[in-house]
Amino acid sequence: MPVSLQEIVDALQMQNLELPYWLDTQTGEVAPASTEDLHLAESVLKGMPEGRLPDEDAILEAGAPEWQVPQIQWALSLVTEGPPRFRKLPTAYDIHEWRILRDFVEGLSDSPLRDQLERAIHARGAFRRAKDILDDNDRLAEWFEFKQNAMKRIALDWCKEEEIEAVDDMT
Repeated sequence: MPVSLQEIVDALQMQNLELPYWLDTQTGEVAPASTEDLHLAESVLKGMPEGRLPDEDAILEAGAPEWQVPQIQWALSLVTEGPPRFRKLPTAYDIHEWRILRDFVEGLSDSPLRDQLERAIHARGAFRRAKDILDDNDRLAEWFEFKQNAMKRIALDWCKEEEIEAVDDMT
């Protein structure tokens, strides 16, 4: 099933180290699953008869708040079916956003701006400093476009590696 490249890129940009995103290759859905969600899903499964998946009531009885039920249901699918149906998207460690920022800075033709940004990205608060400098120079939109294109390349490379057909629906 073809998956939305835009959904994958959005997930890559939203995730953090504690909330990885997963792709359901059967439905094309992309969603996060926290470690907490996965642990709760596993504990709910332990109380169920063999071969039977818990329903909403069983999840609530296990102590999950109502708002968390859809997340636990997603996590249950991950736990029970796993790969090859579900594929974990590249993590923040895989993406190296600082390297993307460095590549952007190195590609700037404006020497004074490039020099200022090179100092900023090697200091504490690199992203905030760089964004402030770019905003002050009316160049922030260039950074966002560069980053979006880099994320798109990462997503396409991941899809190719995972043998997943992606539809380029990015606007």
